[in-house]
Amino acid sequence: MSSGEPTSVPPLPRDPAAFEPPLHEPSGDGGRPAATRPMLDPAPIRRANQVDPPPDGGADWPAQAADTIVDVVDRVRNATTGPALTVMRGVVYGVAIAIVGIAAVVLLVVAAVRFVDVYLPGGVWSAHLLIGALSTVGGLVLWSKRRPEGSSAA
Repeated sequence: MSSGEPTSVPPLPRDPAAFEPPLHEPSGDGGRPAATRPMLDPAPIRRANQVDPPPDGGADWPAQAADTIVDVVDRVRNATTGPALTVMRGVVYGVAIAIVGIAAVVLLVVAAVRFVDVYLPGGVWSAHLLIGALSTVGGLVLWSKRRPEGSSAA
């Protein structure tokens, strides 16, 4: 072609389907969609990959070995971590109960002092004196009920 000659451009097709991309990926099977392609029969592949069982009938020994290993690991874990988990639960629950118990006793004493302060004549010192005296008497009663070390519990 020379620079002065007009070039002819082929006309565009009027069919809009000519502009749509194909619904399947092109492949070496003539461009058929995947749903219409002939499928490979996987049976020969499976047969080639199958292992013949040994004549003694122990075809399942890998699964049995894996189950045995899992059982041993579970027994060891239960023997070691089971008691440790129980002890740690006891420690955690004991600390939580101790914290809640101490807070409850403190709030109970504060409420008792405020209640006695309202109904007992005198200043707040009288409420403190009464609550302190009751606590001392209760402590002395409990102290007298204790058993010395080495005595039998009768």
